[in-house]
Amino acid sequence: MAPVIWGLDLGTMRWSAFGSKYMFGNTEFHMRRTKFIIYQLAMIFLVISESLGTAVLSDYLDQQSVLEGRFPGLGIFNNDYIGIASFNIFVGVFAAIVFGAGFFFDLFFPDRYEPRWVQNMWMGSAIFASVAGLGDALAYTVILCLHEEKVSNYNVNDPELVAALNQARGKTPILYRRSGRAIASVVFLWVGWVCAVASTIVMIMFYRYYRQHGTAKSTHARKAEDSKFDRPSSIEKPSQTSGPQASPETEVQLNGPELSQRPQSARRASQTASVPSPYPPIMNSMDNFTHKSLTTAPYNLTYSYYLSPNFTTQTKSHPTTPILLLHGFPDHAHMWAGAVPTLTSHVYPLLIPDLLGFGASSKPTDPARYNYKAQASSLAQILDAEGITGKRVIPIGHDWGSATAQPSASICTTVRAVSVYASSVQSRIPAAVAQRIQSVD
Repeated sequence: MAPVIWGLDLGTMRWSAFGSKYMFGNTEFHMRRTKFIIYQLAMIFLVISESLGTAVLSDYLDQQSVLEGRFPGLGIFNNDYIGIASFNIFVGVFAAIVFGAGFFFDLFFPDRYEPRWVQNMWMGSAIFASVAGLGDALAYTVILCLHEEKVSNYNVNDPELVAALNQARGKTPILYRRSGRAIASVVFLWVGWVCAVASTIVMIMFYRYYRQHGTAKSTHARKAEDSKFDRPSSIEKPSQTSGPQASPETEVQLNGPELSQRPQSARRASQTASVPSPYPPIMNSMDNFTHKSLTTAPYNLTYSYYLSPNFTTQTKSHPTTPILLLHGFPDHAHMWAGAVPTLTSHVYPLLIPDLLGFGASSKPTDPARYNYKAQASSLAQILDAEGITGKRVIPIGHDWGSATAQPSASICTTVRAVSVYASSVQSRIPAAVAQRIQSVD
């Protein structure tokens, strides 16, 4: 098994990721292809500018070293160009580090979890690269167009010195603007700066989306997940037949010898039509809930969860403690649909997650990821992301969910935890249970 460092699974790093099909054919993540294109353009143009400027800088330094060593007393002054070309190297390297690292992280770990300080670091670095690039481009342009190299103690009567200077001027003209490579360096610098600004804007737009939805998944990818998991597919709706429902006597007759003599397909059809479903109809009580997801550290596991309409970040004006409902096995968040109408009629807002392995949440193959304490830690990250201050929450667990709720130190710190045990055979937590827990404080 590949190691996991800082929450990044190194097993996802592979050469095939550089293929165009994976890089540009994968639309699962928000603005990922846009970032690939604009980040690379910023890096390429700025590095080209840096390389051309470095070549010119090297020629001026070599000329100065050779001529001043050969002709004592001769002074050659080109510190203005040396300084701006050196700063241009810094700008190119810094931008390559920022946008290059962003490119590789998006390539290998597109769905990684990043805390708020890491997001701020990325955006701050990109903004600094753009501002530094603008200063570099302006200063480079002014120096190139208006400045020139200066020579002191120049003896025009020394034919050897005159010949040496004339020979050097082929690569290092006195007027910087006559250097073709220096001009090309400035042109590429301006183009690279425009791409760096665009990269910064794209990065900020991405992180605004990431903070809003808690995941890097694109809108259509999230909608696809919603369409799969917003409604339980394992619960049958009751038969909508116009005729009278079968009586118990009819059901007994269908299970008797006459049924055994009929073809198997006919027996199945008769049973489906006559025997009512033992489950209640699918509840729509969570239709108006907000469905969100968050990728958590340290294993980049995504948790799907639902927020009730009255859910709000805890503030002085909205101090209400929310209820955290944790389903059991083998269910998902919609297991609580039967309790939702009763609970939402009171002041408590609701946060209902799909636990790991269920619903739209991640389904890792490593059994160690399903550790109760680890899941409790991930739920605490969801609380932080939703602005639940001091982890003030009432966890209520059913079946396996109660085992996750019990490591309450990770989930809640100032409100006691409540565990509800019920049979996981039931398709919904009944409203009667909700009525018993509605007064928890």
